[in-house]
Amino acid sequence: MAAISQRTLDLAGGLMDPLRLRVLLALDDRPSTATQLARALDAPYDKVNWAVKQLVKGGLAELRAVEPGASGMVMQKVYAARHRGWAALVPALDAIAANPAPER
Repeated sequence: MAAISQRTLDLAGGLMDPLRLRVLLALDDRPSTATQLARALDAPYDKVNWAVKQLVKGGLAELRAVEPGASGMVMQKVYAARHRGWAALVPALDAIAANPAPER
């Protein structure tokens, strides 16, 4: 069995929710606010916002900037992925998912 570092286990643990992976892939593509992510992913804002906070807590995403919103009255938090290359994970996961587990 291949040795797995604690840091790798921690990173993988942060992806336990499918929405978190979608959010992380979007943040890897470009920094965004939770509102922008919710629109892009066609997902409820509260769930996306929670996923972003969990990714930040797990060290997978980070607050990149705080900017005034369109009205100028509200500040928007812009987040980004802390590490690059998450899209490379998708083909590996797809390949694993395409091969059913053997019967035991």
